[in-house]
Amino acid sequence: MPTIIYGSGSADFHTPLSASEGGTGGTNGGGQAFPLGMIIPIASNLTGTHTIPDSGSVDSNGWMYCNGAAIPAGRSVSGTTPNLTDGRFLRGSTSSGGTGGSATFTLATANIPSHTHTTSAHTHSTAAHVHSTAAHTHTTPAHSHSASSASAGNHTHSVISKTQDDGTTRPIWNSQGGIAGSHYSGTDTTRTHGGAHSHGVTVNNGGNGNTGSASAGNTGSASAGNTGSGGGAATGATGSTTAVTHLPIYVNAQYLIKVNA
Repeated sequence: MPTIIYGSGSADFHTPLSASEGGTGGTNGGGQAFPLGMIIPIASNLTGTHTIPDSGSVDSNGWMYCNGAAIPAGRSVSGTTPNLTDGRFLRGSTSSGGTGGSATFTLATANIPSHTHTTSAHTHSTAAHVHSTAAHTHTTPAHSHSASSASAGNHTHSVISKTQDDGTTRPIWNSQGGIAGSHYSGTDTTRTHGGAHSHGVTVNNGGNGNTGSASAGNTGSASAGNTGSGGGAATGATGSTTAVTHLPIYVNAQYLIKVNA
């Protein structure tokens, strides 16, 4: 059997420790070799290893499974067993029972070293090339042009006629508006002649046709050259705030705690 060292002396697994060595004395299958509250890992997947007690029960050697179950009454210790089934590890501290940590974390900008992303001075260039066009024809659809003259030139001529003594009527002009001669009598008659008119004009009536054809050719050539140069500058941001795991490599084990002498 392996030898363990505890207190000031040594004993194998089945030898109880004396009170002076930190034990409780008496016999209980060698259980007193472990102090109350001690936590040990068990590789329960191996054949012949210590049997893991059922949840909430204490085995004959005073051990309970560390799964957060309450310790039954009448045992050497009381309270609730720590839950070590979710990947928690034991961390040394000045007191017991506290928990903390997280399975994942999100890296913040303050957690990474100070640095910059830059790009060196560079030039954008283009190879020699030619702009060309295929043979093509310019066409126009059938159409007509029309126009009309304005209705200008509307005017009148006024003629005043008087009836003479012999009964005949003759035109009389009098720029002063008076009657030319006392031998004229009767009612004034005014004749007006209008001259407004318009002329319709068709300028052209052409059918569809081609205005001209062009053969395939080049519109121009350009030699290789630079389109511009750029200096060094910062690149754009990338990344996300996705949480990552920080779990080291491991072997699963089940933990027992000593609750009864």
